[in-house]
Amino acid sequence: MRKAKFLTKASKQKKIILIEVIVLVLILAVVLLVSCQGGKESASTTKTADQEQNHLFANGLLAVCQDGQWGYVNPKGEFAIAPQFQEVQPFSSQKLAAVSKDGLWGYINTKGEFVIQPQFERANIFTDNGLAAVKVEGLWGYINTKGEFAIQPQLESAWNFDDNGLAAVRQGDLWTFVDASGKFLREACFERVGYFGPNGLVAVRQDSHWGYMNEKGEIVISPRYSDATIFAEDGLARVCAEGLYGYVNAEGDYVIDPLFNMAWDFAENGLARVCVKGKYGFINREGEFVTEAVYDIAGDFEDGKLAPVMEQQLYGYMNAKGEWAIICQFDKANRFAGKDLAAVQQQGQWGFVNTKGEFVIQPQFTMAQDFADNGLAWVCVDGKWGCINSKGKMVTEAIYDDCSNFFDDGYAVVEGSEGMGVIDAKGKEILPAQFDDIWY
Repeated sequence: MRKAKFLTKASKQKKIILIEVIVLVLILAVVLLVSCQGGKESASTTKTADQEQNHLFANGLLAVCQDGQWGYVNPKGEFAIAPQFQEVQPFSSQKLAAVSKDGLWGYINTKGEFVIQPQFERANIFTDNGLAAVKVEGLWGYINTKGEFAIQPQLESAWNFDDNGLAAVRQGDLWTFVDASGKFLREACFERVGYFGPNGLVAVRQDSHWGYMNEKGEIVISPRYSDATIFAEDGLARVCAEGLYGYVNAEGDYVIDPLFNMAWDFAENGLARVCVKGKYGFINREGEFVTEAVYDIAGDFEDGKLAPVMEQQLYGYMNAKGEWAIICQFDKANRFAGKDLAAVQQQGQWGFVNTKGEFVIQPQFTMAQDFADNGLAWVCVDGKWGCINSKGKMVTEAIYDDCSNFFDDGYAVVEGSEGMGVIDAKGKEILPAQFDDIWY
């Protein structure tokens, strides 16, 4: 099961905004190069049954662990369901949560009452179509909210249903997709599968090569790539052939030829970061270099804003025309995020600059994270984390050993010397940092 992941413990974290652009580049380089060279599963074409959440409190409740038992608290810090379970999952849109008691999984309502009695070896969250994957005698199937099997246990693996009404499932060693009625899209014949993109195509792998299938189960782009990513909103997907990346459309035609050792999706401003022989630059949608690939490190344009770029061991920021908006002067640099501020490091200390390169918050922190939508940013002082506002005022005292990103509902998880807790969008601690663990 998934428990708390923190910003500052990169080895444990999935929901991370990395402190340094260089770390981001190195991680992506490893993923992409391994995929191209070894034909292995790419992070961009995989998913797990545990879907990422945007809200910390699901249906107003948060799972917490106290003295080795899990229960649920509300945003006031009150126990709505007392700690009594071995393992838990968050509440679904049907206001049901999978919980484990005495080694078996069942489903409870928001009052803590069992609606579906514990009887499963494993159980996943209910998706919006009212089905949940459960495991019985080593095989997975799907039940409805009454606990009745909609799809009998017959699968070695079962993902949650996507918004298009299809779920990836494994029979033996091979994958296919199933709909809510239990009808298989086609026979299980894929070594790996990915997410469906907004255009209704999904990356699938056969004979160690990736291609694309539509929602009818038809192969529309034959398997021919050593790596293939999900289609983006602009209708393009990045694919790798013979060690080089290019961009294809839904017909499999190259819109931009495979010329790059690495490539990223296009930003809102129409530019994409690419790597050629270890150097980074930016191209437009015609494949033309707006900025030649001559830089040691480059980050993405976030929301069409400026991109951090390193030249001669110092970072600056480029605009969409390939011009220096802020000259190279920083030891390290984050993206521009909330409040149009970016965290940068000079002489070992972190501060925040605006899009003109002016320090709005002077360098004074040992580490710093991006500003969230609530106007707060995590900063580290003498090894402890706290929150500042956009004026640099400390609104949450730097007393925590670790912290998570702020969720869309404004909450963040913290960890102190006595355990884990939660702060709200104003930086106020609403759950004392005293719990053994928090699920998100």
